[in-house]
Amino acid sequence: MKFLGPSGEEIRSLSAPGATHNYLYSRPVYFRAEVVPAPGLPKNRAVPITFTLGPGTRTGGVSEVTVEVLNPGMLFCVNDLDGLRPHAHQVMPGETTTFMFHVSDLENVPIDVRLSWSGGASDRWLVSLDKETIAELQPGSTDQAVLKVTVPPEASVNERAEFTVRAESSTGQVEEVRVAVEVTDVPNVYYFSIDSMNPEYLDLNRAGTGPGSEGDWLMPNLRAFLKEVVQYSNARVYLPSATDMNHTNALAGTYTGTQGIYMVGGTWRGFTEHDEVIIGPNSMDLMRYGPEGKPIKRIFEVAKEETGGKALCGFWSNKNWLADIEGERTVDIVGHSERFPLFFSPPYKYSAAGDPRSDTDPEDPLSGPFSAGLYSDTTREILIPALLGQFNLLLGLGLYILPVSTFIGMMPGGHCEDRYLMGSFLRSITEEDPDVCYMNIADLDNTGHFTGSSWDSGEWEDKGTPGAADDESRYSPWMRRDECLDILREADLLFGEFLRTLKERGVYDHSVIVFLSDHGMENMKDQARGYQVLDLRCILRSHGLVLNEDYQEGGGTEINFIWCPDPEKLRFIEDILENYTVDDPELGPVKPLVVVNREEMRSGVDLGALGRIRPRELYSEFWITHPDIPGGHLWPDLFVFPLYHYNVAAHGNILSTAANPVGITLGNVPDNVQLGFPGAHGGPQTTRMPLLFKAPSGYPLYLPGTRVEEEVEIGDIAPTIYRILGWEPPDCVDGKPLPW
Repeated sequence: MKFLGPSGEEIRSLSAPGATHNYLYSRPVYFRAEVVPAPGLPKNRAVPITFTLGPGTRTGGVSEVTVEVLNPGMLFCVNDLDGLRPHAHQVMPGETTTFMFHVSDLENVPIDVRLSWSGGASDRWLVSLDKETIAELQPGSTDQAVLKVTVPPEASVNERAEFTVRAESSTGQVEEVRVAVEVTDVPNVYYFSIDSMNPEYLDLNRAGTGPGSEGDWLMPNLRAFLKEVVQYSNARVYLPSATDMNHTNALAGTYTGTQGIYMVGGTWRGFTEHDEVIIGPNSMDLMRYGPEGKPIKRIFEVAKEETGGKALCGFWSNKNWLADIEGERTVDIVGHSERFPLFFSPPYKYSAAGDPRSDTDPEDPLSGPFSAGLYSDTTREILIPALLGQFNLLLGLGLYILPVSTFIGMMPGGHCEDRYLMGSFLRSITEEDPDVCYMNIADLDNTGHFTGSSWDSGEWEDKGTPGAADDESRYSPWMRRDECLDILREADLLFGEFLRTLKERGVYDHSVIVFLSDHGMENMKDQARGYQVLDLRCILRSHGLVLNEDYQEGGGTEINFIWCPDPEKLRFIEDILENYTVDDPELGPVKPLVVVNREEMRSGVDLGALGRIRPRELYSEFWITHPDIPGGHLWPDLFVFPLYHYNVAAHGNILSTAANPVGITLGNVPDNVQLGFPGAHGGPQTTRMPLLFKAPSGYPLYLPGTRVEEEVEIGDIAPTIYRILGWEPPDCVDGKPLPW
């Protein structure tokens, strides 16, 4: 066992700076542990190792982290029937599955390894191993071999075949691994989501500057896919139109209120006697519905029940916290920037978010710096306190001028590229062949918050050049039109690779495939263009209402909340915010805030052309009536959503906790610092999403090439799949099967 410091030097202790002047967060110190197991560690048995840090010199505090190490042996397969996950691949007649075998040299000399297979159900099964010999395998290195099995078209359901793969090394070592295939009549289910994608992108030309046409589409693979699916041109997500809740709504068929989580990255657990906000992370434990608080059932749980536990489930997202939430229960495979398949390389650094490898013009302008969204007095609220060491804003003042896109690329463990995540996903298909999958690529969202969205052609001033890189937004000088377009071109390529993989395996025809997003995005009006940035605290203060004394407030950009125990004051707050008026430079006097109280959460609100709040969409029956459950959270008394592209400033206590619309932690940020994002979502105007639905071949409904104009909802996806597969929808489902 060795501990290595930041520069790779071996250490036996470390020194960390204490809390900063306002006693919130200290600067973290990173170190690394290297573990070399002793000889005799049993194969395929994970062994726990506990790391203890402490006691600290002043407090005596101790912290522990437990991890696991594994001896893979010379021949390893994750679905080894005697191994970690002894899972028989579920395959329909005529389809192909694969198993990946990892061959490692754990000896001190190079070895040659001969591979062979045996077993099977009958000669009708097509079986092949892509390698018979691995030559000159070096000590400590690993190579891969893939066993490919094609089930005969006439195979009967529940028919089973077992195969043994044998590895013999030139030093005389022999190891065998058993795997199995079972024939099923249950189609695979694949969700493929592009986070924050507006449906209008599907209709843009290659340059992204206007309407597309045959041979000139921004996303040609998706345009070709339209011919094989039902397209829902008026599909909507639920409010708040944001990440955590709507991915779950797509999986569970629930309203946000039913599902029980209303914010991204974390939720409000309470307030201390000193008016400090208590915020905890989102989790599956918070997803409770009905008066008794039953746990939400997603398609993952239903698939396990309906198949007797045989369905293998996976969730992938380069929003790490989202994949961790969805992976807490039932999900077998979780993929993100820090969790990826065994023997798979960790994510790589890249130059800048918005400049993927497929970008033909990687020299286009970078995103603005983090200061693009700061609305505070920069000198008084940020520069001077930072110089005095009172807080560390995103690793120091250097980031104040560093483009956010380059910072994201430098931190791949916090946000890997879409292409890396897709590689992890496709590797899992090759290795384990999961049956119910949810894939969410998120570069578009994480970049778009700082560069703006690009779908609204009427917003941009064209400079007369062929491309969009130099176009300017009328809402904000920080917008970069070509960044999101580059990401979408890359996402379309990745989607094409996904479809080709399914077709090569013979899985495509009989699978359910859903293409969707969790919300759209719009560009926010910036004070640099003469627009007002809204501050709810300032608005209420002008009417004599004081934060912490009269009410509590949280959120930012387009997702905002108010808590107030006094009913009379609560009505006063609602009236103030609903009637607040700004003089918009283009629209004239407008009321930019929609305020939703508890009764309106229950009954709904019709906003006319601006959208609507569905009855019970935002109403959590359990959390509203159980505010004091240990480990629970506080449901807002008021939801506040801005309209007309207006931005509501978030305050420092929200930015330092990760409970904000992009789920990021900005470190120790004083509460008087104000920040918004150039691109945002959350309100009624960002609920549009693309929805393309492919039923299994031969199913009498949902015919290829159909376009449905009727309004549908993200909660309609899961009950549609349940109907196709003949599964009973759980009680938590609010949606109804999609029309056809």
